[in-house]
Amino acid sequence: MSNSNNIQGLIKIIGEKNWNQLSHDTQVGIQTSEICMDFLKSNCSSADFSASIMPLMRILEKEIIDNFYIPYLLFLNSNYTPATYIQINQLSNTNKNPNDIRKKILYYDDKKKKYFFRKVNNNKLDVKFYLGNFQFTVGAENYFSCDATAVQFYKTKFFPSANNNKITSWICNIANDIESLSLARNESAHAGYIKSIHDAENAMNQIIKTDKLLFQIINPTI
Repeated sequence: MSNSNNIQGLIKIIGEKNWNQLSHDTQVGIQTSEICMDFLKSNCSSADFSASIMPLMRILEKEIIDNFYIPYLLFLNSNYTPATYIQINQLSNTNKNPNDIRKKILYYDDKKKKYFFRKVNNNKLDVKFYLGNFQFTVGAENYFSCDATAVQFYKTKFFPSANNNKITSWICNIANDIESLSLARNESAHAGYIKSIHDAENAMNQIIKTDKLLFQIINPTI
């Protein structure tokens, strides 16, 4: 089967409407992953399939930044102060500094002796954001609760009629899925791991074909 036929088959699985809402860069990443997977399957099924997995992780990370992280920072800056954010999310009830456990949200200025939110200027960030940061950014480290401000963000932006418990459960499930993919991403990027065809197919199914996590990030539904 040609690469063109493979991509058309992939678009059919995804749905043309879903495909068309993706950015060009994201479409290219999906196509690259599919082409790499098909080539390795056809030529050496025992090869390291990391080359097929990494493009998927990059596009997932980018879509999380564009559709969650930047909008969430803007939401926090518009609706809360760092002090109220810390209070509402009960971050002072631990023996850790709030900026240590929410370092992608807060930073502490030693000179001004104050907490500040991370900044977004023209969609540019003052800190790097990675897949593994999601669960900590929403406060879902334990996978059964999350920050009240994260719930309010999704309620305001996506789920106005859903109750908070349902939104909390949705966020925790997403955080769990992203964290498992973050581990796969790290294994694909570093020495000591060989990723199998099974690993690559699992990543494609979870992100694109079956669970369609990517589209839950772009256009969340409960």
